[in-house]
Amino acid sequence: MQEYAEKQGYKTMPDERPEREIRILKSDILNTEELLSVLEQSTIEQARKLELRNIILSEAEAELKRLSSELKALYDVSWSISQTLDMNKFLPDVLNTLVKKEIFDFEVKVALFLSEGERMRLAALAGLPDTTIEPCAEIEEGECICGTALATGEVLIARDSTKDGWHAVCHPSITPHGRIVVPIKTADKVLGLISFYTPVGAKVTEGQKKLLSTIGSQIGIAVNNARLYEETKSFSLHDALTGLANRRFMQIQLDKSLESAKRYEENVSVIMADIDHFKLYNDTHGHIEGDSLLVKIADIILGEVRRPDYVFRYGGEEFLIILPETDLTKAREAAERLRTTVESESGVTISLGVAMSEEGKKDAISLIKDADTALYLAKKNGRNRVEIFTAEE
Repeated sequence: MQEYAEKQGYKTMPDERPEREIRILKSDILNTEELLSVLEQSTIEQARKLELRNIILSEAEAELKRLSSELKALYDVSWSISQTLDMNKFLPDVLNTLVKKEIFDFEVKVALFLSEGERMRLAALAGLPDTTIEPCAEIEEGECICGTALATGEVLIARDSTKDGWHAVCHPSITPHGRIVVPIKTADKVLGLISFYTPVGAKVTEGQKKLLSTIGSQIGIAVNNARLYEETKSFSLHDALTGLANRRFMQIQLDKSLESAKRYEENVSVIMADIDHFKLYNDTHGHIEGDSLLVKIADIILGEVRRPDYVFRYGGEEFLIILPETDLTKAREAAERLRTTVESESGVTISLGVAMSEEGKKDAISLIKDADTALYLAKKNGRNRVEIFTAEE
């Protein structure tokens, strides 16, 4: 066509379409490459964001699991100490909770001590032999890691007992270990310690440290409440003046003694004692001196009876003694010793009545009535004497 056109005298223009199409194609390719680069960058960014999100989710999941474990530990401790006011029951339950892997991801062994004056008493143990922690009972404030925790009231952590210089009084047979010592506190008063024995080098986080401090305070409140309860209970069952058990406790104990006597076919005797002319003593010397006399005679009686015997303030100037596994003859001998000792050490005299329940066949009311009858007879026959109850009376 071009040759024909030239022969005819026509001029032709060069065809520029292929070059234009090539340029367009190249431009499209460049645009596509740029788009792919952008997409690639976007994909990389998305992958990075996804990886970061997974890391954050994983950390959040681990943190949530940790918080859940700590909350469960707190709940279990709270539940244990809310079930009873008897420390002998709830303290072992608390330690069993603490040794579970709810707080730590490593094995721990635990001992719990309560302060009693200048010494510490082992109250509960989990995973440790008694001999291992015997030296701890002698530790004073400021001595060793336990004594330091007692003095400061702070949670203390030791990584290695062989290197930290805080374990000079440890039992020589104990293997190297780490320690976490948690004070048991209430109102800034340290009542005792929880001592965790950990593997050497075990790490404890600040969160775990705070949790243990909270648990120590929880236990401190429970221990304080238990002690207040025991004191209140003791006051309700004991005479405030002499410290002897009162009639309420007497009834409880006498019923137990009679039940035991019935079961084992043994005798139980009681002695009823009364201070002679006590009203006259009060009128002459005053009530304060009268109270002092009651305390003195209570102490004398306590010093004379056997360990299995029970002494009670029956009321006013009267005392009652329960003598388990004792017949009338031995009970009368015991009453006579009481009479002579009181007279020689106090300057006043007492009259005593003795009665026995053979093999626990008499009930508490009847036995006390019999002893009171014998006491009345001693008073009637001149005082400062012992009389025994017989069926003919």
